[in-house]
Order: sequence, then structure tokens, then C-alpha cells
Amino acid sequence: MADGVKDRVRVVLSRAAVRCPRCEREELRLMRSRDVRTGLAKVNPFWDAHEKVYERCKVCGFRRAASGEARAEEPTRARRPVMTALGWTAVVLLAVLTTVLTVVLAGLLLVVSVWLAVAVPVVVFLLVIALAAYARRG
Repeated sequence: MADGVKDRVRVVLSRAAVRCPRCEREELRLMRSRDVRTGLAKVNPFWDAHEKVYERCKVCGFRRAASGEARAEEPTRARRPVMTALGWTAVVLLAVLTTVLTVVLAGLLLVVSVWLAVAVPVVVFLLVIALAAYARRG
């Protein structure tokens, strides 16, 4: 982002062209544009991509907001409930495994120092919470 201009990603949603009202050529295509998530936006839970769907002519540059029927053609992101469930199961299993191994390590450190025995599980617990929060946002 330089000089206050945001980077945007533009994706062609439809390959079928429609007649352009300005130049009368069949080059009007459905497009989607959104902000790129960079810098502090990667950790901001309230970040918004400011997504816009519009029709644009490749030849003359004519642009207009997409109509309701054009938006209906927009492909939706496929839902994969089984893969999502498997992913969350893996996150939970790794979190439990990490916590159990940390408690075992803390038990071994108890012989050396009480402060180490308390600090290690607390740090790992906070890291597990951060991992779950990051995975939920992604």
C-alpha cells in the first residue's frame, strides 16, 4: 500500500461475455474486486475485504454495478463440512497432546524449579488459545 492506495485483487467471475452498452462489443464480463489482506489487517478480526461485484468491458473500460441476475451467476465457495470437522478435530487433538506433554514436562521440571513447573504450562496454554483463535479466524 503506497500513497494511500490499497492493493486490490480482481477476479473474472464469468467467461460468457455480454454486449457492452457503450461500444456494442461482446466484452462485458462479471468481475469481483476486493482488498488484499496485508500488514496489520492479517491480525485484525474486524477487517473487511470491501468486496465489489460489477460488470466491466475489456475494450472500452465501461463499468457498472452488477444486476441481481448477474450476481446469481457468481460462483459460491464450496462448503466442506467433513473437511472442516476433520480440521477442527486435528486442532483439538494437537492442543490436547501439547498440553499433556507440557504437564509431563512441568512434572519433570518440578524437581529442578517450581517456577519453571508453573511457567511452562501457562505459556503453552496461552499459545494453544492463540492457535485456536487464529485457526477460527482463517
